[in-house]
Amino acid sequence: MKWDSPSSVGCDEPFAEGRRLGLIVHHTDAEREYAYDRDTSFGRLDKALDAAAMNKWTVVDMKNDWKRIFAFE
Repeated sequence: MKWDSPSSVGCDEPFAEGRRLGLIVHHTDAEREYAYDRDTSFGRLDKALDAAAMNKWTVVDMKNDWKRIFAFE
């Protein structure tokens, strides 16, 4: 996974002007989809979660923040 934002890479280009939304979708719902975290054997989020905290990105928790994941639910 690759992530960055103008503030996290020290960008001073014109496109960096204005407000931006940094967002990580934290897959925590193993019953409805997949769950992975910092120490799972696949899909590790350790670096992404650290970057989110450092850059003040929003972290969305699928299990706790989303009522519905798929349209058929």
